[in-house]
Amino acid sequence: MILEDVISSSKNLTMHNTVYSELNEISPDIFKSLYLLAFKTYEGFDNF
Repeated sequence: MILEDVISSSKNLTMHNTVYSELNEISPDIFKSLYLLAFKTYEGFDNF
């Protein structure tokens, strides 16, 4: 699957920019960082 290939290959990349540095401060896993950043204030699951 294409998405799996992209994810596995992206773990081998070395990125040097401020966005990556800031995301890395949230979590070492870049995809988890994006998730946590995007849903930081999401309150839609409180009703369950």
